[in-house]
Amino acid sequence: MSKLLFLLFLFFNSLSVIAQRTTTPISLEEIQLLYDSLYVASEIDSMPWNGDTTTCTCGTLPPEVYEKVKKRVDFFRLTNRLPTVGISFRTNKMTQEAALISIANQEFTHYPSSKSKCFSELGRQGCRWSALGRHSQTKPLGINFITGFVMDYGKHNAAVGHRKWILHSRLDSVAYGATSNTEALWAKFTHYKLDDIPPFIAYPWSGCVPEEFIYPKWSISIPYNRTIDLGQATIKMWDEAGNHITVKIINKDPDRDATIVWVPTAIFPKKNEIYSENPIQKYRNQKIKVRVESIMIKDKSYSYEYFVQPVHLAK
Repeated sequence: MSKLLFLLFLFFNSLSVIAQRTTTPISLEEIQLLYDSLYVASEIDSMPWNGDTTTCTCGTLPPEVYEKVKKRVDFFRLTNRLPTVGISFRTNKMTQEAALISIANQEFTHYPSSKSKCFSELGRQGCRWSALGRHSQTKPLGINFITGFVMDYGKHNAAVGHRKWILHSRLDSVAYGATSNTEALWAKFTHYKLDDIPPFIAYPWSGCVPEEFIYPKWSISIPYNRTIDLGQATIKMWDEAGNHITVKIINKDPDRDATIVWVPTAIFPKKNEIYSENPIQKYRNQKIKVRVESIMIKDKSYSYEYFVQPVHLAK
């Protein structure tokens, strides 16, 4: 092979690497089925907790709560065509103790003091390794029970770490604990099985997305068992008419399942607010195009492209 042919071979080979990577979008029929069978079926009006903060009794939850935890986590994973999860029943006691510490002290911390009310060593471990939050909130956007972790509201959640856990390519099983108002979610990860994983994990996901699940923070994760160079990565968005949608990148995490988080500021100008009326409604049934460029993996550049179509589901 001549030097010219060899260089041409390298050039065209590099083009194939740079070419965009996509995934099959979720159809309207698919999301309606997932929504009805998993999300609606996992609603909880009030948590059936039998513990007590005055006696520091962590209490227990009935089996149907864990079934609903699995359904709700599976809902968010299946919208990205990720494998479903199991429940780690042996670890539920640890998360139950963590939820107890949270409600007894009216705070969420991964490092509770030994002087904290209802402190226990098991609870300390649960707080350290669990996502912590409230399952009962005011719900202008349907925020409750697991969903709050996916929304990842607040300035301190710029990296959407709770969402990343739930949508992680290696998530194998979860444990769950809750009180009348607090919840703790622990995650167990397994080895990568990239053959069963989509090329990227987006939130909102690719395809039809109910408006109630579209929040200010958008993200994309790249399943890979090594650090990825996100230094030059860019995000571009357009509406269906081809008009550019302004975005602001707020976090880049290059570690495993490397993740970029951004806010489409043209849609959500106040990224840390809970909107009483979701601004995404004006894009209903339109395909919003997202393109992610210049993600470096092993010194090769990759780009990813998909669309998000806000929809209003029948209930």
